[in-house]
Amino acid sequence: MLKKDLAIALGISAPMVTKLHQRGMPIDSVEAAQQWRRQHLDPGRVKPGTSTPRRRQADPVLPAPVDAEQALQSAQWLMDTASERLRAGGDIGPLVQSMRLSLAAVPVEIRPRLLWCAEVAEVLTRHAHAVLDVPARGERTKAEMTEDEAFDMGAFWYQIAAGELLRE
Repeated sequence: MLKKDLAIALGISAPMVTKLHQRGMPIDSVEAAQQWRRQHLDPGRVKPGTSTPRRRQADPVLPAPVDAEQALQSAQWLMDTASERLRAGGDIGPLVQSMRLSLAAVPVEIRPRLLWCAEVAEVLTRHAHAVLDVPARGERTKAEMTEDEAFDMGAFWYQIAAGELLRE
């Protein structure tokens, strides 16, 4: 993993990643870096807005997927967790980067098996709506599509949500 990508995922600068790496932070995965930060940094000294959660409100850290099914299960778990948070009136901002990485880890051939929550999908694709001039949910009209076109459209929005196409 590149240090600049890790910096973006953690919400810190690339030089800070280098500094923390010199202190022992692993840079091979976001999850490992987050775990190290929770164990080694004083929560009072971590700037607000970084993706390292406070100890009292820690988000669970998922193990790195080892196969396609585990990748799908991890993505589904994050989708369900985010959906529950939204329904409870919570913020899924701290989960977004982990969700994007998890969605991207799911192999293309099994992505259609992921069960989406429309509200979570809206958050994950919001950055693309303005760029692509997508009408608001209530203003959308149902377009007639073939099954193949609908599949391609779903794959397109999946890639947006996973951060594979249009990045924030």
